[in-house]
Amino acid sequence: MGGVPQFCMGILFTDPDTGYAAAVSGQVVGTTDGGQTWSNVVGEPFDAIIGDLALVDGALIIVGRYGDVYRAPLECPAVADVPEVLELGGTLCTGTAAGIQWSLNGNPLVGETQSCITPSLPGSYTVVTTDALGCVSQPSDPVMVISTQTAEASKSGFRVAPNPGNGLFTLTFDEAASREVLVHDLLGRAIGTFRAQGKRLELDLQEQPPGLYLLRSPEGGEAVRLIKN
Repeated sequence: MGGVPQFCMGILFTDPDTGYAAAVSGQVVGTTDGGQTWSNVVGEPFDAIIGDLALVDGALIIVGRYGDVYRAPLECPAVADVPEVLELGGTLCTGTAAGIQWSLNGNPLVGETQSCITPSLPGSYTVVTTDALGCVSQPSDPVMVISTQTAEASKSGFRVAPNPGNGLFTLTFDEAASREVLVHDLLGRAIGTFRAQGKRLELDLQEQPPGLYLLRSPEGGEAVRLIKN
């Protein structure tokens, strides 16, 4: 086959049309027409003498004479990656530099495509990344954020008692109005929606497991933490 390097140390095909060939220098060329034409895929690394190559989970692995191993992603892996999220002083960050999309409670946040964000609303935050090959990751493990303004909001919004409690709670509002109260668990999943018609609302969470919950009133933007024993 014309077009492959003169000192070709390894060649493989992933299907009848797509193949890769590695030169002794580490240069890799590829074909998508069964070997009729070849084009450069990976440039040669510095001072490398290549012995063989293999395709492992979408990445080309090239082994050098001196024990060097080079890895070049060429296809999407069979199992998508899961990005990590670090919480640093109220800021959420992921190590991926490009192709980022943050979501709140499973809904993509418009314009939140940078490596770090500062959450402005309580809820469950996740991130999905897309690499240069167009491979989309799985969502990261959710990070539950409880707004730092929760305490101030609860003074002018609503209060809950007892807190902690065993499952029966009373919500008290400063103003009588019809409003929704949403209950989320620690992972940000909505587990119940309640409707308040006045200044009080009786909340029954006896069937829910013990733990931390977040109460939100979308109309007023208030949020309160609740602990069920």
